[in-house]
Amino acid sequence: MQANSGKITGMKKAFLAASLALVSGATWAQSIVVTVNGSAVVFPKQGPLQAPDGSILVPLREVFESLGAAVQFLPQTRTITASRGNTNISLQLGESVGYVSGKPKSLTTPAQNIAGTTMLPLRFISEAFGAEVKWDANARLVAITLAGAKPVVKTGVGAVKPPPAEEKPIIIPVKGLTPDEIKAANPTAPVLIAKTEGVSGVLTAISATELTIKSATGLPEKLSLAPEVIVLVKVGTAPQVRQELSALKSGDAVQIKRNSQGQAFVIEASYDERIGTLKSLEALGDRWIALFTEGPPAEVETQADVQKLSKPSSLSEVRPGERVSLRINPVTHRAVALAVLEIEKPATSKVEVLKVSHNAGQKWVKAGDTITFSVTGTAAAKGILRVPGLSGAEALPLVETTPGNYVTNLTVPAGTSLKDATALATLTLEALSSPTVASAETFAIDAVGPTLGTLTPTEGSEFTDPRPNFTGTYSDQGSGLDAKKMQLMVNGEDVTARAIFTGTFFTYQPQTDLAPGPILAKLTAHDTAGNETRREWRFTVLPTTLLKSVVALPDDRPLNFGDVLTLKALGAPGAKATFSLGVKVKDQPLKEDSPGVYVGTYTVQKQDVMVAAPVTVTVTDTRGRTATLKAANAITVTAGPPETPIIDQPQQGASVGASVVLSGRCLPNATIKVTVRYAGKRASILAASGLIGEYSAKADANGRWATEPILLRVPKELTGLVFTAEVSATGTGGKGSSTATVKFKK
Repeated sequence: MQANSGKITGMKKAFLAASLALVSGATWAQSIVVTVNGSAVVFPKQGPLQAPDGSILVPLREVFESLGAAVQFLPQTRTITASRGNTNISLQLGESVGYVSGKPKSLTTPAQNIAGTTMLPLRFISEAFGAEVKWDANARLVAITLAGAKPVVKTGVGAVKPPPAEEKPIIIPVKGLTPDEIKAANPTAPVLIAKTEGVSGVLTAISATELTIKSATGLPEKLSLAPEVIVLVKVGTAPQVRQELSALKSGDAVQIKRNSQGQAFVIEASYDERIGTLKSLEALGDRWIALFTEGPPAEVETQADVQKLSKPSSLSEVRPGERVSLRINPVTHRAVALAVLEIEKPATSKVEVLKVSHNAGQKWVKAGDTITFSVTGTAAAKGILRVPGLSGAEALPLVETTPGNYVTNLTVPAGTSLKDATALATLTLEALSSPTVASAETFAIDAVGPTLGTLTPTEGSEFTDPRPNFTGTYSDQGSGLDAKKMQLMVNGEDVTARAIFTGTFFTYQPQTDLAPGPILAKLTAHDTAGNETRREWRFTVLPTTLLKSVVALPDDRPLNFGDVLTLKALGAPGAKATFSLGVKVKDQPLKEDSPGVYVGTYTVQKQDVMVAAPVTVTVTDTRGRTATLKAANAITVTAGPPETPIIDQPQQGASVGASVVLSGRCLPNATIKVTVRYAGKRASILAASGLIGEYSAKADANGRWATEPILLRVPKELTGLVFTAEVSATGTGGKGSSTATVKFKK
């Protein structure tokens, strides 16, 4: 799949394909022992395995719990969480990035479900908690040491159970920044980003092209924004999520990474959020104090951004009893923004989402397709639906069509790929919000075309060979390539039918010479979702002036032992010329007999056997330019030992008449020797056998041979007759082949 330059798709390897590849390529390491502080870890189901790259994968739950961590699994989002002391881990099945206390950490192999067991790289599991890991390859022992590790003791059936869904909202961990994503977002300076000193402070102003922060020095610092700036927002203790630039507000605490041009390339903003019903809001010196019906008071900046029911307002217009949301700077602990959600009204007893569905089905959805989402739940509510990881689907408004039934439509944007995508819906009525509910069925989006790799002949290259070999590679990480829709055009001619296309590459050899001059090639690839990727490239075929012609004589028959092959080539004078015959005779010198005329010979040896071997001449001039040309005819040599003859007739076990003609194939011009014997029984008891005779035949220039009719004369009293023919071949050099045998009946 081809990534658009300037967008980070966040696409990881397809989870199912990765699992199948791991199972087929891994070594089931039943003999690997894992110990924690000297005690062996017991794996009741799936044991450790060793991946093709050498990393050890182990069942997640057993090792986590042996290290004293509590494990939970959220099936709605396929998320695994583990906690030990102050360390919290979160990761999703199929993702190559996990989160350790909110910080992304790469996995060498994605988390995945194998045979019903969640597997992870051992080193990530252990080092996430600061454990020491040692691998003894000879003893096949993994020793983990962690001070204070006390295994989690289970009670009842199963592991530690997660809390009810309504007690904890569903949290989808954001996909981390991989090196490929950073490169895609800023290809001009990917390796310098990590080395450039970052800046941090409080955001004081921002526009589409620049921002201003107040750093620790207290002085304002202005930074220009990179064209494709990445914004990561962290709310409270939740993981970072990717947001648009408009999500930032003045007063946010920010950490900024700059690229090699000094532009802000990655902006990490963080703030705390508090939602509650106001008891009072009063000015006090350089700040305002907000008192809530529940919980402690909060300080609000005098210049805080105020929105009342999504419209601009001011602090003086906020009234007691209104339900508000405060955006709090985690450093100053003051609110930099206040949003009035709605005025407190008599509470509705319950708001709930009953069902979330969609019409995407099981097929891949491509760019431009429209997905309709349907939600049922409490009537007369306001609703939001979002698709994690999909740009433009962060907050889709739900429209109530009939009481309790809501819909929203999404047109899939280009440049996005998601597998196992989930829709999350929330309804809000008065002061109550429903728990977030996920769609029961996932769906897949592939809005990125296939990726085309290296193509040859390369762009701008020059060739003297008028029949250059075309090759290229391609791949697709989404719905997969549609092999039936691959197309190759050369100078406007569709040559797809004459090219060879595999699942990962193609090759094409022109059957006729390309005319000297510029050549335009065009490759088009489609994936099964319907996305298309097309690339054009140009190269030049130079006139073959260094080498004009090659003649190999004799050209009318196969060559036998002692025959002489004569080569003559016409080309540029004063050059160095060599010839090759098949794969055995390589780079033999040619002598320049007269200016531009090169001649040479080769005498057939006893062991030589070649069938339709090409004759090529290569000329290199004084400037180092090289030209290669093949003779129009191929050479067949029959001096060496032929291969075992093939007997076409009669076939094994066949019945023949009073005579038989044997025929078949072998090395051209070989001499065929045929011996026919019989075997039977006299008076149905005594075995009897004898020789019918020995015969010879000659293979023609194409290797076809046949005997004269052979009369099958045997004693009349014999019964149960079986005839055996033994056939061998001798080449023109006197070397014989192995014997072929066929049995037949009369």
